[in-house]
Amino acid sequence: MKILEDAAENELILLDRLMIDNHQYIREYDPEETKYKVYSNSSEDAGKLVVLTVIAVKDKTCKNAVSAVSGKNTDMADFRKQLSDSQYVFQGEKTLTGQIKLLHYSKNNKGISFTEEITQSGGYQILFTCR
Repeated sequence: MKILEDAAENELILLDRLMIDNHQYIREYDPEETKYKVYSNSSEDAGKLVVLTVIAVKDKTCKNAVSAVSGKNTDMADFRKQLSDSQYVFQGEKTLTGQIKLLHYSKNNKGISFTEEITQSGGYQILFTCR
């Protein structure tokens, strides 16, 4: 949960140090890309792998949007508890293609949406944005 907020609220240029030093993620390096960065926890177990794509958005409230794919072994009940503990409020759900539900939470100007089920990517999809 904290990693999503950190990635959204810090300048793209500062993220390498934050993600590597504070969260022990590695950067999936693309030297020509300047509008987004990709990080992973480099887990060799696909069920525990987390990949974050941090996209610069030049927003007034956040520096970046964050898209994450979290492995199938992610404890989404614990993730929802972390959201609640951090004062995020459940805003509802929407059914996407098939039977996949997207749950929405918000706090102040921040929003988190995520799938309740594992998607075709083999994990849970999570999106962190600011309004």
